[in-house]
Amino acid sequence: MSARDERLGLAVWYPSRPTAAEWDQHLKDVEDVIGWSKKLGARPAIMLLANDFERPDARTRARLTELTGAPDYDPHVAFVNSNAMLRGVLTVFSWMHRSPNYEMGFLADEDAGVAWLEERRKASLPMLRTLLYEVRRKSGTAAPLR
Repeated sequence: MSARDERLGLAVWYPSRPTAAEWDQHLKDVEDVIGWSKKLGARPAIMLLANDFERPDARTRARLTELTGAPDYDPHVAFVNSNAMLRGVLTVFSWMHRSPNYEMGFLADEDAGVAWLEERRKASLPMLRTLLYEVRRKSGTAAPLR
């Protein structure tokens, strides 16, 4: 599931146990972000809600690597997962790999993700909370909008 506002350069992705068709949609969403920063004049701010995240198959992983390695794919990505050990492992792995064009932060919850993205964009992003609510509503996990 996803929600986005291309005009503001914001997106929320929630790949909760995705099917093959949903992975294909996610790949399209990732591809669509390529070049947003040139149109916007600022790097996109993306939140990836990854508590129920399942690893994609090899074909999908290869395509994700290709897309996220594109020169014009440069968002700030808040990877939100409540598992501290997983966040730690992912952080260590990120130190060992070539720095991508995009910046990824590993955060414990949505509030921390929003704060991290606002810090990177140096702006308040109230629409990001609206997009979070929209994705949660679609998934049936919406809490009241703050």
